[in-house]
Amino acid sequence: MAKITLPSIGGGYATTTQLNAAFTQIEDEFQNKVLYRNNTSAESNVMENDIDLNNNDLNNIGNVDCDTITVAGVSLTAQVAAAAASASAAAASAAAAAVSASNASSSASTSTASATAAGTSATNAAASAASATASASTATTQAALATTNGATQVALATTQATNAATSASAASTSASNASTSASNASTSATNAASSNTSATTQATSAATSASSAGAASASAAASAALALAAYDSFDDRYLGPYATAPTVDNDGNPLIGGALYFDSVGGAMKLWTGTVWVAAYVSGAGALVAANNLSDVASASTSRTNLGLGSLAVLNNVSTILSVLNRSITTISVTLTNGNLPVTNRSLSTINVPVI
Repeated sequence: MAKITLPSIGGGYATTTQLNAAFTQIEDEFQNKVLYRNNTSAESNVMENDIDLNNNDLNNIGNVDCDTITVAGVSLTAQVAAAAASASAAAASAAAAAVSASNASSSASTSTASATAAGTSATNAAASAASATASASTATTQAALATTNGATQVALATTQATNAATSASAASTSASNASTSASNASTSATNAASSNTSATTQATSAATSASSAGAASASAAASAALALAAYDSFDDRYLGPYATAPTVDNDGNPLIGGALYFDSVGGAMKLWTGTVWVAAYVSGAGALVAANNLSDVASASTSRTNLGLGSLAVLNNVSTILSVLNRSITTISVTLTNGNLPVTNRSLSTINVPVI
């Protein structure tokens, strides 16, 4: 958005008019170029920085157009792409199965045609063989007649014999053709069976790919649901930073016991007990540690005074104690037991009393 330039107001009778004009200009800039309610200058409506919703919801969204979607560390974009790839593979496998089925049908048709040709060749061979037999019979008859009819009958017999040989050769050729056609028919039948097997395999692969695509899509949907449920559960328990104590959670529902929020004013975590907000933890600064045996107090003398012990608490000699008490004792008989060795009649100045 271009910079807003306002005129300087130096005073005078038209000050109110100039102020109103300046406020109107500010309002128009916000309406037209910030809120984009009436963008008359056709400036690009592009965000320059990220938007921080501060743990609040974004409601009433029509469509979301984005490059990637990641929920709780799970890339939904990658899972959707994997599902689409599986679906594409399934479609390719189905297309290949259709081609194989068409090839199988063509091979079967070729096999049928070859078998028909073999049958025709066999029929022709049989006809040629019959014709050869007939010619041979005729030649025999004519040979018999040659004896009676002379040279004419001999020539006719020779011709009939030649015709018989030709018919026999044709019969042999037809039989060979029939054998070749039968072999071609067998090969075509084998090819048809192979194509049919390939078509079945491709169809099975297509079904498997389609099933994998469906499973991947279902897994992506389930992962998205779990991620959203986990985020909603966390969002109900940690509400984020607030300047004032919240009365409901981030979804507008009643607070649950154990919910936390960060007091951004006091700089401390607060815990919801079910009825009130309390400090979530107590600072350890200035605390006394049991293992230190009171050596970590700030002032030993102040501590003794607070306990009401007075000055006697630091004295460990009987004479000194009596001096403080303003009392006089010259001799006292004391028996001290140290193991099995008694000690008697010690001077008061040598008897020490440990400090309590």
